[in-house]
Amino acid sequence: MQNLISSTTGLVHLISALLALVFGTAVLFMKKGTSVHKKAGYLYLIAMLVMNATAFGIYRLFGGFGIFHYAALLSMFSLIGGMYPAYRRRSGWHLQHLEVMLWSVVGLYAAFAAEISVRFFSSTYFFWVVGLSGGIISTLGYYYIRNQKRKYKHQKTTNNF
Repeated sequence: MQNLISSTTGLVHLISALLALVFGTAVLFMKKGTSVHKKAGYLYLIAMLVMNATAFGIYRLFGGFGIFHYAALLSMFSLIGGMYPAYRRRSGWHLQHLEVMLWSVVGLYAAFAAEISVRFFSSTYFFWVVGLSGGIISTLGYYYIRNQKRKYKHQKTTNNF
């Protein structure tokens, strides 16, 4: 475990990442718009904010700002991009919120796959492993999001949303 966690910042990062995975997964599969969805969504948001903030305090891999720091910035922008329509509540906000927040969760899964992958392969293959694992997760996520958008549009036309 010492190799996995090298500091208090790393421990907080790991715990918040695991919580984000739990709450993000829960939100993916629960009925949207309910009070439970909103509570789990806010817990996901908080866990992601903590995870991203602590990512900027971890420099062990590259000794400085690296690819995962850029990913953390992208993740922060996706959180803002997903929550802003929900706060603004203008026409079409549901679909914007749904799509961007789903991409946020897919990004989290891709980061998780990359993190696990780099622990099993030599650093020689770092970019190949990260790219391949992230690409597979992102491709699967694309199809899941496309399906969810279709469901949302169907529910909206049948007044079930």
